[in-house]
Formats: sequence, structure tokens, C-alpha cells
Amino acid sequence: MGQVDTTAVTNPDQATANQLGLLRGILKSGNAILKDLATGGMPGKIIDNTKNFETDMFAGKIAKITVSGITYYRNILNNNATEIILSTPLEAPAQASVVIGDVSAGQITIVVDEYGADGNNYTVQFVESLGADDNPSAGLDGTALTVYLGMTGGVLDDAKNTATQITDVINQIGGFTATMTGAGGPMGVTEIIPFEGGSDGVSVEAGTPYEVLNQ
Repeated sequence: MGQVDTTAVTNPDQATANQLGLLRGILKSGNAILKDLATGGMPGKIIDNTKNFETDMFAGKIAKITVSGITYYRNILNNNATEIILSTPLEAPAQASVVIGDVSAGQITIVVDEYGADGNNYTVQFVESLGADDNPSAGLDGTALTVYLGMTGGVLDDAKNTATQITDVINQIGGFTATMTGAGGPMGVTEIIPFEGGSDGVSVEAGTPYEVLNQ
């Protein structure tokens, strides 16, 4: 029997035709060689401290893992006495981010350094500095990141607010990584913009049902 694609199948409904045929074959054959509950794990690892597996006895086989009612199938790379290593994580954690500006002019992508859904709590806003001749600066108040654009004579100064300069200012705050992703032109005032895309991922936890299937 062929290999399950290592890009992974989260749900049979999302599988390609070949993957779906393979999964149906696995399910019809009922060829699970192990069924149990994990004692812990990570997105790419099953831990079962109640076992003493032979090293690599599951290499090349398939893990079936059910988390919150969703079934995941992953190829198994290898294993040791208590851990089964998957070819790809169930769902890796992701960082929240936001894109400010226009790629054809001034554009900056800001990413929260920490992975996870908590990053979606952050917001960012570009505003005019209070001082008539202030240089650009940035500050963080709780989860609100504010970028104060540079002024000259009480007016926004494009020469102080290039995407490169504002990127440097944001990177001095800590906890964020800003990258210029546009043409580098001047940045302007914005509304409050939320960060998006942060995810805790999907992990194998204590009590997660898992199976090891032959191919």
C-alpha cells in the first residue's frame, strides 16, 4: 500500500483522491496494530509513558489521532520507547501579524514574536506625534502598539517616516518583528488595526486517542 502524503491529511473530506482511497483502505481493513490514549505530546509527537516500544518499530506506518472530534492521519518517521514522531505536525502554532500600508508605496509587516492565539489581542495604530518637531517613536500600552510619526513644524514629515525608519522604530520596542515589505515610501496615519492569524495550533495532549496503522 502507498504512503500517505507527508503534507498531511487532517480530515478525509479534505484528502486528494489518492489519499482518500488509501485512507478508506486503511479504515476498511481495520488494521490498527495499536490503540491507546496518549499521556502527552506536541503537535508533531505522541507521548505514551505507559509503553516501552522497540526503537523504530513504527517507522513508515501511519498514526491516526483524534483531537476535538477531528481525525488526523500522519506518517510516522520513527519512535523510541515512549514517543512516536510524526512526519508533519497536526497543526503548528502560528504568529499573529498585521500589514500596514501599500506595497507600491510604504508598507510594513509586523509580526508578534510569540506564537499563539494571544497575539491576536494586539492592535497597532500610526498617529501623529504630539511634538511639533518630534522624530518617530513607538510605544506599547498593554496590547496596544502605537507608532508616533515624525513631525516638522507641526506637519507630518515624509523624510522622517519612510518605511525603513518606521520599521527600525518598531523593532526597538521588543516583542515584535517589523519588516519593510513595500517600496519603502513614507508611512501615514492609520486607524486602529488588529493583529490576525495567531494560532495555538493542535497538539497531542494527555488523553488523546491514537492508533498506529499498518500500510
